[in-house]
Amino acid sequence: MQQQIWIETNLGPVRVWKITPSLCNKRIVIFMGVGEFCEKYQQLISFFSSEGAEIVIFDWPGMGQSGNFAKSAFTSHVSSFDKMLLASCEVIEKIGWANKRFFVLGHSMGGHFALRLQGLKKFKISGIIALSPMLLPKVGLSFFVYLLAKCVSLLGFSKYTIPKGGRNTLLETRKFYADNLLSRNRKAVENIISVINNDPSLARSGVSFGWLSAAFSSCFKTTIQPAFHRAIQVPVIIMIGSDEKLVSQKEIIKSLGHIKFVQLISFNQAKHELYNELPYVTHQLCICINEFINIFSKKE
Repeated sequence: MQQQIWIETNLGPVRVWKITPSLCNKRIVIFMGVGEFCEKYQQLISFFSSEGAEIVIFDWPGMGQSGNFAKSAFTSHVSSFDKMLLASCEVIEKIGWANKRFFVLGHSMGGHFALRLQGLKKFKISGIIALSPMLLPKVGLSFFVYLLAKCVSLLGFSKYTIPKGGRNTLLETRKFYADNLLSRNRKAVENIISVINNDPSLARSGVSFGWLSAAFSSCFKTTIQPAFHRAIQVPVIIMIGSDEKLVSQKEIIKSLGHIKFVQLISFNQAKHELYNELPYVTHQLCICINEFINIFSKKE
């Protein structure tokens, strides 16, 4: 059974999907990446639902159908990652999982928040599945870029799109290009384009100065800090593509030396959106995640 409900958070109403199979033996919360929407994860949802997982997934505040905070309707904006993290806590609590065990699956920005959620020690998290996690955006001179984004935001341009960040094949051209940074799977990308064509309000292209400032601030304080990783006490599986160009692989590799229970799996030539990659990648991805969940569900 799939329900769509709206939950009020500190950042406004959030669209939530709750998928409950007839036979449920595990729970998964899915944290999406920046600018994404629930429909993009339908294939992943279907697989884990068939495996007996109850799933909660939601559009982040200001993204998908959960409103928009930017000057442009097509830009992802948020001024504080702390407020985003609080919103995720409110969703989990109001959905009725505050005292239940669950796994957190996070992609990109969602992987960042999955790790930060565990750091709160607030919920009974069984394990973390981090797909191409954003421990730090892959940007040259990252601290300089952070300072620039911070200054521009303080000057009153926080909600404005970063120049050249507004170009996106899904929004502007609605075509698949082999050299895109997200996926090699033409069919998967064209399916997403079809969803956006049916509901253009879902489309996001680029991020705001405020989002970039908030992202770097959160990363600098948490996900690139050894002490933060050493404090993670739940099992973690990290999955990345060897052709990853949006998040820092260097920081991911560095984290492996500090997280107590961690496994890294790399997919040769795969790009950023592993869950939307070529079929052999998504097949292996689902098998690996399912094995991880089954192993650490039994140990509880």
